[in-house]
Amino acid sequence: MTPSDLIQARRPWLRDLPLQAGQTRARTTAGDAILDRLVQAYRLASAAERDRGVVRDGPWTRIRTQHMGELIALLTAGRREPLAEYLRELPTRPAGHGFFQGRLTLDGITRDRQQERGRLVWTMDAVCGLAESLGLLGVVCPEAPPTIPVAPPAVADLVARIEQATGLPLTVPEVFAGLHGVAVGERVVHVRSACAVYAALRIRDWLAGREGRPLADCRICEIGPGVGLVPAALAALGARRMLLVDLPELNAIQAYFLAQALPGHALSLFGEPFDADGPTVRIVPDFEFLAGDVPHCDLIFNQDSLPEIDLDGVGRYLDRIARTTTYFLSINQETRVPVGTPLDGGFLPSLVRPPHPLRRLERMPAWCRAGYLEELFVSEAPRTP
Repeated sequence: MTPSDLIQARRPWLRDLPLQAGQTRARTTAGDAILDRLVQAYRLASAAERDRGVVRDGPWTRIRTQHMGELIALLTAGRREPLAEYLRELPTRPAGHGFFQGRLTLDGITRDRQQERGRLVWTMDAVCGLAESLGLLGVVCPEAPPTIPVAPPAVADLVARIEQATGLPLTVPEVFAGLHGVAVGERVVHVRSACAVYAALRIRDWLAGREGRPLADCRICEIGPGVGLVPAALAALGARRMLLVDLPELNAIQAYFLAQALPGHALSLFGEPFDADGPTVRIVPDFEFLAGDVPHCDLIFNQDSLPEIDLDGVGRYLDRIARTTTYFLSINQETRVPVGTPLDGGFLPSLVRPPHPLRRLERMPAWCRAGYLEELFVSEAPRTP
């Protein structure tokens, strides 16, 4: 069975729901200044990675080797026009693989209508989960009499209701061209844009409810933010101090995206000066975070990547997270265990147990993505000076 079959098994009405495919268009342009800055930051990070003897392992190493060669060459050369063109069309290029469509996925959905339909169903399942979490769509109970029909929602109407309730756009910011998703007029909804809205709301509500503090007063870190959809949603909700942690190549993509999606926000790239207490989105390579060269955060967030890191790497991240944050929010699946993991381990319940300083506060299914678990932890470790 395909993922689409499994999704439709729990929402049978999705089989007949009319869904129109659309593609994102790039309506903004990156200036020369940000292109020069992200190239300089990438070169500095690459040199620092070599100088520090950073050793990488696991699936991300293979993705880097197999899919990011063109992007690495462009960043190394530093020529503005071809680099800007490549980044503008990232969803159609090899470097988008695994987190923002990429060439392989694009080839599959353009050749096979069934595969394309499956991607649209996947996105609508996430949209419906988000709507259920907001109380805008009822949750179907399997114990209800089968004679009670479930009326499928109208896609445009459901999207409009979600956007009205959250104050956030559910569609993808029009920075990249060629990302396939569900068409809503001239806009496009993708599973990652829906999940980004959900994650941003959960972070805001948790900090407000637990700490009584607005996002503007908090420092939030995301490990593995992809192109930066969650930080963009958090900024729209009021966040001003954010830290993004990823591979140097992904850092360049994040700088490109956020410079256009958040033109009014200060960006600090690797090697650039920054005000630790000021309203800044700081983008740093993973080894900088793991070395402890970052300020304390109120909440660290990760989704859709911890299970894809080798077991030793997950352990290093969890130890550093415990020393760098008050709260840690994870939205991940548990089916794919990391490389080298024993059959009874490799997911957070087996790794975060006493005496580990991360203590779990909540564990529940993630509303927005079937098969994913949402877990909240509090750190009881001493703060890193």
